[in-house]
Amino acid sequence: MTNETSGDTSSSRPSASWIAVFGTECIVILTINVFTIIVFASGHHLRKRTTYLIISLTVADLPMGTVTGPMEIFYHPESNPRTGFSWKDFSLLTIYNIFPVFSLANVSLIALERLHATLYPFRHCLIDKWTYYIIILCCWLVALLLAIVMAVLYHYVKVAHRYF
Repeated sequence: MTNETSGDTSSSRPSASWIAVFGTECIVILTINVFTIIVFASGHHLRKRTTYLIISLTVADLPMGTVTGPMEIFYHPESNPRTGFSWKDFSLLTIYNIFPVFSLANVSLIALERLHATLYPFRHCLIDKWTYYIIILCCWLVALLLAIVMAVLYHYVKVAHRYF
């Protein structure tokens, strides 16, 4: 009697039930973030310096659900073992990694900004809106740099890619 469940399934495609779960998750992420963007776009009283990071997180989570989610289904790096370097794979891996990295970095920035507002409320009121713009831009640049490093590590040192 053979056991059909034994064997290496790490390189297999996701099953139809997992595709349905990922698809539903992508639709929910898309819906919630589009709704949040509409609320912030229509409500001028909501656009304050302290909500710039939340708006930035919403804008970053939108492609997370529309780009990274479907790539998780159709182009998962571990399920597509390739040998050698190609610019197509490098670009796809960079896109695959940039939105989750930016989301995590932006959530950390929101926590730090709230901590600063709690510990130093009077200094926090004096922060200019251009400071927030620069912080968001630097966060995007750091996320891009980390996504590129992750793509390079995936191509050359796969073990380090997992830990990075």
